[in-house]
Amino acid sequence: MFGGSSVTSTSTNTIHYLACPDCGGRLRFLATIEDRAVIEKILRHLELPIDPPAPAAVQAPAWLPGFETTTDWIRN
Repeated sequence: MFGGSSVTSTSTNTIHYLACPDCGGRLRFLATIEDRAVIEKILRHLELPIDPPAPAAVQAPAWLPGFETTTDWIRN
């Protein structure tokens, strides 16, 4: 499926998504779940939220002193 190589991120900190975090062995996808009802049933059983969390509020970057974030530019 992936040509024998592991999938890696493009950042400088490479993460091998198809490598076992414990032993480094190769992981394989057995199946993907695409039916929303099945996904919701699994999440409910695991007592995890079904809906994604709301996005966090915008914050000024720490390297930009004196900058205050406002929502005045948002049109209602």
